[in-house]
Amino acid sequence: MPEPSRLELQSSFVRGSDVLRDGMFLEVASKGKEATPLFEIFYSDETHEMSFMALADSIPLDIVEFSIARAKRNLPPIDRR
Repeated sequence: MPEPSRLELQSSFVRGSDVLRDGMFLEVASKGKEATPLFEIFYSDETHEMSFMALADSIPLDIVEFSIARAKRNLPPIDRR
């Protein structure tokens, strides 16, 4: 297993299913004494689109870019055709 990156060590990632919104989400928060929610990336099963919702005023761009790539890999369903 590869070692976690600096971004993975400084942030927490929660992937989950949202039945009410009909999709999957990746929630990203900072780690530390007071974990702060930073943003959420949501994949809609209905529209097949991803959306981004900021939950903090100032978010480092590198964690946003890293998380978007992670969400693109992990949120959409796998095509089993």
